Amino acid sequence: MRILVTGGGGYLGSCVAPILLERGHQVRVFDRFCFGEEPLKECAGHRNLEVVQGDIRRLQEHAGLLDGVDAIAHLASLSNDPSCNLDPEITTDVNLESTRELANQATQKGVRRFVFASTCLVYGRGVFELLDEDSPANPVSVFGRSKYEAEGVLLGMKSDFFEPVIARTATMFGWSPRMRFDLAVNQMAATALRDKRIEVRGGGSQWRPFVHVKDAARAIADLLEAPANKVSGELFNVGSDVCNVQIRDLAERVARH
Repeated sequence: MRILVTGGGGYLGSCVAPILLERGHQVRVFDRFCFGEEPLKECAGHRNLEVVQGDIRRLQEHAGLLDGVDAIAHLASLSNDPSCNLDPEITTDVNLESTRELANQATQKGVRRFVFASTCLVYGRGVFELLDEDSPANPVSVFGRSKYEAEGVLLGMKSDFFEPVIARTATMFGWSPRMRFDLAVNQMAATALRDKRIEVRGGGSQWRPFVHVKDAARAIADLLEAPANKVSGELFNVGSDVCNVQIRDLAERVARH
């Protein structure tokens, strides 16, 4: 397939693009590259890679972006609470309205598969102790709400010709070409090495689900390739029960290493 990866230069996207190339797909990356194109260095020059620099809020400036595209991995977003809290209006524009516009353009161009990278934060303060895809959403942050509202837009557009798939990723960790150190595991590892200490706030008894960024990337690739009758219009939690950890225990694990 020819696959458009929005946010392909980001923490997750820079892991998704190489996996898709390894699987034989043609990849068109669309990204602002706020942090430069270094994250795609390893696959730069690949015959099946095309890079387009642009802002997801200005799709009208890229009339041919969806030409020949069979599927979309929509990863571009403001993707943490502090960034989203700085300006909720911009967050809505990037995470919700740009998703709506991209999906509208996809339906007009006949792009069937649309995999949307959402977040476990749509569950917010869980209504139940254990949460699965059937659990009610209860987002409590600007970030979580923007993603949940975008999910609703996409699922409402499902048809015989448009196949939205929602991937609610757990909190990611691990090395990526576009590294992030604001994520819990990565931050603890960095401060342990740099400052020789790990600070745990809020008591540390809170549970968090985690997933390695490479596993999340493989999940996105699998959802792009899966048969429509298995995934179209469906929600998938991307994580593993064995990676559900209390923050205090996580800090102790990092400290031991």
